[in-house]
Amino acid sequence: MTTILEAEVKAKAPEDIEEKLIKLGARKKAEEHQKDIYYDHDTKVLRVREQDNYYILTLKESIKSENTKLRKEIEAECKGKIKQIIKGLGYEPEYYKEKHRKEYDLDGANICVDDVKHLGKYIEVEVLAENAEEAEKKVERTLEKLGVSPEKAIKESYIELLGDKKKEKSWD
Repeated sequence: MTTILEAEVKAKAPEDIEEKLIKLGARKKAEEHQKDIYYDHDTKVLRVREQDNYYILTLKESIKSENTKLRKEIEAECKGKIKQIIKGLGYEPEYYKEKHRKEYDLDGANICVDDVKHLGKYIEVEVLAENAEEAEKKVERTLEKLGVSPEKAIKESYIELLGDKKKEKSWD
């Protein structure tokens, strides 16, 4: 079985990013408001994402990389009391994040234009590949198409960028 890796970088979004995406032929896939709750466990993170009246449960495991954030992810859509189940297992929420996301497909790369509460507007480029080198090259090519220098890419997660604000839950 081949392991598929997700490579991700983010950068401050240029003002005209959505115009650039449309000119390049990107297809808009979704627009949604997302509320995330993170539960940390050593090198792995469990995230519960609430959007459009359902939940996505994601287990994230980071892999060391020089230029991009590489990780393995397992996702499952859930309904019902997933947060209560996790709490029943003894986990407590550690971090919170809220954002409005517009998602595009550009030549097989997933481009997200995120307006993150307390941070502002960012783009996130995600690609899937079978190895780290292939993934990093795809990300770099996509950034260059968008007019964003790969050197300006940010490897930190939104949670890391939020600093002390990550502990603030901004919804009920």
